[in-house]
Amino acid sequence: MPARSDREEFSPAATQLLDGVLASIPKLSQASDVNEQLLVGYLAGSLSPEDAAHVESLAANNAGIRRNLAQLISTIESYKRVTYNELVEAAKATDSPVRNEWLKVVGNHIEVITRSLRGIPPTRWTSLETMSQDGPEGLTAFKAVWRALFVSPPQGTSAEGLLRLGFGYRRSRSDLDETSLPSDQMRSFDQVDQGAVTLCTGEVLESGDLVVDATVEGSEDATTVYISYTKNSRTLALAEAEIIDGKARVELLGFGTFMSLPVGPLQVDAISAQMGGWPERSEVGQIIIDSGPRRTPNLGLPIVRNGELEITGYFEEVKAGAKWELSLAVSPNSWQVLSRFDIKRVTERPQVITATLPPTAMDGPFGGALLLKRLG
Repeated sequence: MPARSDREEFSPAATQLLDGVLASIPKLSQASDVNEQLLVGYLAGSLSPEDAAHVESLAANNAGIRRNLAQLISTIESYKRVTYNELVEAAKATDSPVRNEWLKVVGNHIEVITRSLRGIPPTRWTSLETMSQDGPEGLTAFKAVWRALFVSPPQGTSAEGLLRLGFGYRRSRSDLDETSLPSDQMRSFDQVDQGAVTLCTGEVLESGDLVVDATVEGSEDATTVYISYTKNSRTLALAEAEIIDGKARVELLGFGTFMSLPVGPLQVDAISAQMGGWPERSEVGQIIIDSGPRRTPNLGLPIVRNGELEITGYFEEVKAGAKWELSLAVSPNSWQVLSRFDIKRVTERPQVITATLPPTAMDGPFGGALLLKRLG
């Protein structure tokens, strides 16, 4: 009697059912379906939603890809803790595809923010919105700055972890490099209040746009009103609105959708307008300070000069050799250490902090989200 196959043991109906089950089992993807660029980008959070979904779908069916991701987590975390300049020097000595891809993540982010935010603080909605429209990389850079500064910044012990840029100096401006203090940063202090805002209301439309209306009474010389939005005790500068016949209106496209605001009027304390400049509390800058129990240093605006990041500051240390660390938010979930340095026990003059940047960095005011932390 000829041997029968296993399938001949089943009835036609059972065979059909078995064929259906076998066909429904996804085939394992080969690890070669994803490369280092996708894996590193996925862990950094810098991929587009489409590419991230592609990596996740492959990893769900391929144990090898999942192992690769698990191994890369510790590798990339170690890269974040090494200063950027040390990573660059190591890349010159030995070739590592993973390290090279991580350096690209850092370089691409810095190139985008120095191109999109030149001379504009990243703490204004208009500047962030402009950057978000600068292609996929601009949107990723926007998310990185937004998360770092407004959503979940590292917790500091001074000024609620946020330091206003260009303010708080106990010495005159002449002590500082003029290029680190653009005149537009001091504008709100140079102007005299004109008129008074008697009413300010905001409403989220069905389209997700936010419309703000303000009524101004008083001086006829008033031409501009400054509108801001407050949530969780943080105030974000939104826009400047022109005053015409005592009225001002501004429309912010997509702001309601982005902030997940319900359609309809905003709470009274969520939106505000004032004359003469932005509210002081909305002038938070892109440097987050974690000084521990020590006094918070006074810092100027960060600038890029000849491929280096420079920050002028006064550090009041009780002893020489205090160690600090400067990091940059380079993706929505990643901070890269830029430099570590000692602070000299000198308070009579400012100290300039420097950090090497990629060749893609453009000279001028720097718009990235920075973290300055005292070690120990």
